[in-house]
Amino acid sequence: MWTQLEEKLIKWESNLNKKNDSISDEERQYIARELPKIKAEKKQMEHRLRKLNEIIAKTKIFVDDLTEDECRELSKGHSLAGVGEALKEEFGNKLEEGQTQGKHTLIKFLKNRFNIEKKNARKLFTLLDDAGIVYYRIDIPRNSLSEPIIYEPLEADVGIPETMYAFYGDWIINA
Repeated sequence: MWTQLEEKLIKWESNLNKKNDSISDEERQYIARELPKIKAEKKQMEHRLRKLNEIIAKTKIFVDDLTEDECRELSKGHSLAGVGEALKEEFGNKLEEGQTQGKHTLIKFLKNRFNIEKKNARKLFTLLDDAGIVYYRIDIPRNSLSEPIIYEPLEADVGIPETMYAFYGDWIINA
C-alpha cells in the first residue's frame, strides 16, 4: 500500500516539474507537502517490519530449542534427529499402514525403543508430528483430481449416484 502511494506521488512530483496545465498550483503544493510525509512513514514501516521479522526469527529459534529440549526429556536424552533416524532405520522412508494403525505402531516402537511410558511415547509422537518428522500422507488417485471429492460416509445416503473413493495413505518418515 505504501509503495503504491509513493509511486503515485513520485509520478505526480515528476509531472510537477514539467509545469503542466492539467495540474493546479494547489495540487503541486499538496504533492510537495505530502510526499516527504509518505516517504518518512514508509521508512518507519520498513523499520518496524524488519524488527518484527527479527522477533519472528528469534521466536522460531526459541521454539526449536524448546522442542529439542522436550524431545530429549521425553526420549531420555535423544535429539529429534536421533529419534527420526531410529524410526527411519526401523521402518524406512514410509510405513504402509492406515492412519490409526500406523500411529499405534509408531507409538509402540517409540515406547519399546526408548524404554519410556506410553504417555511419554504419545507425547513424543505428537512432537515428531508437529515438527514434520512423521506425517500421514493421503494418496488421491490422479484420475480423481478433476472430480469433486465426496466426504460423506457411505451409509449416510445409499442412493448417491457419484462414485465414492476410499482413500489410503502412508506414514512418511522425514528424518
